[in-house]
Amino acid sequence: MLKYFCLFAFLSLTMSSNAQPENYTYRRPLAAPTADWHSIALPDDIFTKVKSDFSDLRIYGVNAAGDSLEAPYIFASQFSNSSTKKFNIERINTVKNAEGFYYTFALPEDETVNRIDLDYGQENFDFRVDLAGSQDGKNWFTAVENYRMVGIRNERTDYDFTELIFAPLQYRYLRLLVKTDTDPKLKNQTVEMREETEGEYRNYAVKSMKVNNLKQEKQTEIIVKLPAPVPVSKLKIDFADKTDFYRNVKIQYLADSFLVNDSWKYTYNTLAVGTVSSLEKNRFEFKNSPVSDELKITVSNNDNAPLTPEKVEISGVVYRLQTRFPAPADYALYYGNAAARQPVYDLVRFANKMPEDITDLALGKEEVLQTPEEKTDKSLLQNKAWLWVILLLIIGALAWFAVKMLRTEPA
Repeated sequence: MLKYFCLFAFLSLTMSSNAQPENYTYRRPLAAPTADWHSIALPDDIFTKVKSDFSDLRIYGVNAAGDSLEAPYIFASQFSNSSTKKFNIERINTVKNAEGFYYTFALPEDETVNRIDLDYGQENFDFRVDLAGSQDGKNWFTAVENYRMVGIRNERTDYDFTELIFAPLQYRYLRLLVKTDTDPKLKNQTVEMREETEGEYRNYAVKSMKVNNLKQEKQTEIIVKLPAPVPVSKLKIDFADKTDFYRNVKIQYLADSFLVNDSWKYTYNTLAVGTVSSLEKNRFEFKNSPVSDELKITVSNNDNAPLTPEKVEISGVVYRLQTRFPAPADYALYYGNAAARQPVYDLVRFANKMPEDITDLALGKEEVLQTPEEKTDKSLLQNKAWLWVILLLIIGALAWFAVKMLRTEPA
């Protein structure tokens, strides 16, 4: 029985120590809440000091009576997203003249479109196309001119760029002109209205960009360094090359580094594998948004001349704590506790009841409560209050056993 008392005391001490504000390394005071709900945007310099899963973030407060409170929150981030509405359209006419091949389509009434995805029967092509719209089929208004479309098929490449993107149009008829002497063999067409909602991001300055042309590997390696570790959510690469290109690319981030025999070794994790092309904007988005201060972009050149990277743009999603404050108090955000576990709040199950017009709550300057070295040196038993609790439990258990033994009559 004694061992169970001791175990209970130790577990109680451990659980309590993980949940108390004094076991955190950092805090940031919060402005006084003016409503039940507020949104707190996490600053960039916090990411190197919290656990990778953000499980050590807590919002504690002290009210006028000196009672401690904990404000529950929902971890949130707003990425860019899109919604697409597709339409079935009828091809009502196909004609050819000296300019090329004309295709006329009838659209549903009162519908707006901004994309057409075209499926050609040819495997290798390089077309220029025009797009015009009309309400009566007689008076045509140009929407797009000399839009380039390319298809490449060989043993190394399988690439199509056949999506026609334009400003939203609302016409009864659309007419496509493919400027070619040979039949493009248009097999199918899909018309869409795609609406994109921009997320909330921060743009980050690039500290340095180093380009290594690896001749033996036939690769171009681009090392991009940032001033500090931040979430990497979007990346855009611009090339100075004026000639057409299409290359495979791999994007990685620096996940770890360690010293072996006086030499640094680096571990990179893959973010994305795709292509870069002279026809597209070469943008990449990463929903997992890892925190890092270095990226490695590897371009496969095959037997082509190396590309010349001109500029790299990086942005990261803004992480927010959508917080409900239970009562008036002086609140602060606490973080930096390796022993903390993911909080479990009822709030998560009722996220649909969260108000839409949540206002921001400002964070104050970071305060260091204790250095990591001080936290390491502190033993649980150095807390005198808990030491007395453990001693009293042990003494009580010993007294109980003693009384029981005295009352036991010999056989």
